[in-house]
Amino acid sequence: MKRLRKRRRESYLNDNGEFFTVSGSSLFRTEGENLKTDQVVEGLSDSPYSVSDKGSAFAVAQISKENKAVADKIITYDCNANATKEITSANGEGLILIGHTDEDLVYGKGALENVVGDKFYMDEIRVVDKDGKEKISYKNEGIYYSDVSVYDNGIKYKEFSRDGEAGFKEIKEGRIVAKDEEKNNPFYVYYETETGKRKQLKIGFESYVNTDDGNPLIITECDYMTR
Repeated sequence: MKRLRKRRRESYLNDNGEFFTVSGSSLFRTEGENLKTDQVVEGLSDSPYSVSDKGSAFAVAQISKENKAVADKIITYDCNANATKEITSANGEGLILIGHTDEDLVYGKGALENVVGDKFYMDEIRVVDKDGKEKISYKNEGIYYSDVSVYDNGIKYKEFSRDGEAGFKEIKEGRIVAKDEEKNNPFYVYYETETGKRKQLKIGFESYVNTDDGNPLIITECDYMTR
């Protein structure tokens, strides 16, 4: 059983009194009143899987039979809604399950041609909530990402560029930092209005706003920022 990141919990009690726990190679749900137990997610022993911080969300990657470095599909399960969703790869692409940061799921995607040995150089990192709604899509033209992992407050990664016959060359390390809900310290995207259009200035904290130049600012709260 390949756990992507050690978490504090592998069990969860939802608002309906249903108890979820990982045992063996499966996720089980036990009803509170009659103690009836059902298997809701299986295959955890054969594939990477991840559990959210609170234990309310699970995700498991279905590894491709043709290429063991990537997944064809990521299956998610919401313990509160008792709902299963699927993230599927497009033709010629692969997925990689990176893990959870807080209750959000982090995964990467990219072309199968960018698999070198057991290493996948993805061209996009995505963060989605439990409903599958995208919170951030991080990508840059000509840049690839590998050695991606989650930590307590965000995502770490390494950036690469193509390097001829050598394959890929490392450029730098980077981070995507998550908003700290407990400290009420959100991030904001700052815009200035220009002939009816919005021009993005920067991403940062609210205290960074400077309106001394008289330009009107539109401030939009966001959940993640890059550093």
